[in-house]
Amino acid sequence: MDLHSLLVRDVEDRIGSLTLALEALLRWAGGNVRYRDLNAALALSLRTTAVRGRACLGWWSTHGSDTFLNETARLYGLRLRAVHPPQAAVGLSEHPPFAQHFDASYAPLVRRALEHGQPVIAWRGWPDARAWLWGLITHTCDEGVGFGGTTMWSHGKRVALVSPPVQLYVVEEIVPREPAGDELLSTALRGFQHIMGHPDGADADVVTGSEAYDLWLERLELGEICPSCGDRGGRCHVQHARFLSSHRASSVRFFQHFRDGADAAMQPLFDALAANCKGPIDALATSRDPQAVDTLVRTPEGRRALSIGVRAAQTFDAAVSDAIDRIAPALP
Repeated sequence: MDLHSLLVRDVEDRIGSLTLALEALLRWAGGNVRYRDLNAALALSLRTTAVRGRACLGWWSTHGSDTFLNETARLYGLRLRAVHPPQAAVGLSEHPPFAQHFDASYAPLVRRALEHGQPVIAWRGWPDARAWLWGLITHTCDEGVGFGGTTMWSHGKRVALVSPPVQLYVVEEIVPREPAGDELLSTALRGFQHIMGHPDGADADVVTGSEAYDLWLERLELGEICPSCGDRGGRCHVQHARFLSSHRASSVRFFQHFRDGADAAMQPLFDALAANCKGPIDALATSRDPQAVDTLVRTPEGRRALSIGVRAAQTFDAAVSDAIDRIAPALP
């Protein structure tokens, strides 16, 4: 297949860059797939992420998005090969010789994959506001680090990577398959149970679930919203709230779909799940408003007001987690 016909499309209110990249791959290969299902299989719909240290708050949600990438790929008929294990990517971008190491070790692997018509999933290295996104490397070029491709927020245009990506997966084969409903639901619920707890991931600085909310609240309480961006931290807060809300909207669509096909005994459980998933969307309404946040982050009282919404979202997520623990054993 022609890699030049492979494009990640922007879709309003859908901001899972890894999910959109997988969706583009499967549709390019002739598969029929829904964003809400892929996002759930990746466990991103209910994932709340934080990163210890000075990492930009606005991009927290992109860290560790590939926790369930291999499982999701197998579920949908993709065969992937990681260029290196996820744990090997930790701290790479801050390692001075990484650019030389990329040129010597990883660039030849990417080039060889492209020569065989195999796209490469890549995290980071994209230009401008897309720097922390996931995307697809589809060609070599003379710009940047010598590779270009497609990612969210590029308006259907190809862009060159301006720095070495931190994580890479070669897409060796795509034979699209559509998982059965019960297979998809059980996969998603297992992933949700994992990420809504406190798992040890590849990067010890990346946390999910309730602890991620605690780190967000800590930044609000300390008044240092985004240490890496300084006065622009309010914008990072808004972006994080928007990303989280978009994922929860995806989870609402996912659970409503399965509610419609459930028996009478299960429907109330799915109704409760969908209702509680809507909770963070409503609770974070002010946090998604740039003008309101710009005013509120300037004072301790304003930051406390924002914290109320974040704590409410945390409470709704706890209710979702409890509901999933009840519903999972009831499934076949």
